[in-house]
Amino acid sequence: MNSHDRDYPSRDPRLPLTAVIAHFERIADEPVPLSAACAAALPESPVTGRRLGELLADTSVPFEVMDVDVVWRWLLERARRDGEDAVLLCVGLAVPMLAATAARLAHRVGGDRADAEAAVLAAFMHAVGHLNLRKTRVWCALRWAAFRGGRR
Repeated sequence: MNSHDRDYPSRDPRLPLTAVIAHFERIADEPVPLSAACAAALPESPVTGRRLGELLADTSVPFEVMDVDVVWRWLLERARRDGEDAVLLCVGLAVPMLAATAARLAHRVGGDRADAEAAVLAAFMHAVGHLNLRKTRVWCALRWAAFRGGRR
């Protein structure tokens, strides 16, 4: 299941990721200006933000066909260089992971879902701006950053 098969309209409007989803929808159908390296790392191009999310969430696409690290490294570089909409693209693409992480953390500690989402989102956004891009497994590092931030 990819991120766009989920029933987002039923989300609580007071949750932080609900606002992210609403703002991501504003840019989701715009073409993403891919770098040559990023386009080569995807099984198809050009793509919209929505389609990029579908490709990144599609577990049937083999690593030989799509280099997720190259894509996420480029997304982070672009977010750092271009700002607001590029950051929103990163966060919007990560919503399924962020929502699942926040739900697990809130359930484990009996905490408030809104607080968990806010903590996970803040940690992820910090990682977008500060993660070492020379590392491998960029997506994994982003996930761990969000998880660690949500545990605090």
